[in-house]
Amino acid sequence: MDIDYVKFTDYRDPAFRIRTMIYEKGDMKYVRKLPKDDMAKAHVEKMLNSYILLSKVYKHIKFCSCTKVEGAIEFSFIEGLSFEEKLLSNISEKNLSSFKELIIEYINILKDSRNIELSKFEVSEGFIDIFGQVIISKEHMCLPISNIDMGFDNIIINSDNTYIIDYEWVYDFLIPIDFIIYRNLRNFYNRYSNLLNHNKFPKFKETIYGLDIKDADIILYETMEKNFLLKTNGLINNLVNYSKNYFHVSKLEELMRRSSYEASLQLFWSYNSDFNELDSIKKKINLSNDKEITFKLIEDNIGSNLRKIRIDPHIDSCIIKVKRITLKGIDKSKDIDLSKLETNGIKSNDGYYYFLNEDPQIIIDLKSVKYKVSEVIFEMEDIITDIGSKVAIKKISELYNSKFHNFRKQLFEKERIIDEFKKVTAYGKLKRKLIKIKKNLIG
Repeated sequence: MDIDYVKFTDYRDPAFRIRTMIYEKGDMKYVRKLPKDDMAKAHVEKMLNSYILLSKVYKHIKFCSCTKVEGAIEFSFIEGLSFEEKLLSNISEKNLSSFKELIIEYINILKDSRNIELSKFEVSEGFIDIFGQVIISKEHMCLPISNIDMGFDNIIINSDNTYIIDYEWVYDFLIPIDFIIYRNLRNFYNRYSNLLNHNKFPKFKETIYGLDIKDADIILYETMEKNFLLKTNGLINNLVNYSKNYFHVSKLEELMRRSSYEASLQLFWSYNSDFNELDSIKKKINLSNDKEITFKLIEDNIGSNLRKIRIDPHIDSCIIKVKRITLKGIDKSKDIDLSKLETNGIKSNDGYYYFLNEDPQIIIDLKSVKYKVSEVIFEMEDIITDIGSKVAIKKISELYNSKFHNFRKQLFEKERIIDEFKKVTAYGKLKRKLIKIKKNLIG
């Protein structure tokens, strides 16, 4: 057996932790999914039943066949071009019309309207268990069987056949079909946001609005997704964005040779509100030594009339404490007020920023800067890049406990105000009754 690829999901709740391997045996290639231990055994075995259910519902697409082997589920390996690869090709070629057509084709595959009859949403115990107490209108249409991870990377075109290659998250209760569309399109945009922005493709919301998914639905679907992650990743691990972490075994030695402290920072500048790779500087750093990084904006067309600067402190999820950001001019200098930074992270009371997505960003608005910026100095007090480490989990746990403690304080305060109001209201009612009784006695 020659192993080509291994993926671990140790960030999940123990009931869903699995290992995925792609290996070669003779001239054939296979995919094998195994439970990490007995706690995830039921989750892996469920995939075989999901394959059978989906095969009965979808008549015009094929599903990668699978069998139970030695406590694992084994799949045939399907060669071909994924929908994700086709979409990326459209983006690189700046072919927006083909990009939109491919998304519509994806929706048609998902619905398989020639064969599948959709049903109006009805809440069920299964739905509440996975997605929480979310109020959804019965007008939302649903598939009889839902594969919520039917993403663009899991649809393979091979000759004239369309294959679905992953059905780990399949449910037999009603789920709005628009949630599946929203979820997988959102994951795609999160993964390739830089490429989409660089090629000036529509923003995520513009794309989703074009599919007749409204803001109210987006709020519902975001809540469903958070509850799903809470269920599958656990309370603390839910803070780490659902992502696919894997190693190609052929590159493992190379990865091991690299220093665990090697990283890169990237600075973007913008004359409006958009950022792209062309208007950026990237620096390789060693995290154990390089805590202060200087970006020199030396070109004549950089530095003046800038609207915003963006610093990406790492290429993946990280936890960071910023000590100082300084904007220098020829004869002027300004330290940025860190409390006013825009980020896509979570800030804790102790000054740490938790970037639990794959594209951490710190944005500096330059409205108050009246001089030409020639240098940006970014100084870190601390950075943790291994989100799965014990140190990171401890920090995330502290963040969660702090947020939960603040929430409880706010809740108790609101309950106190309500109790006071009830007392006042009750006293007012009692006073009015006494006055009425007094009048009756006098009368």
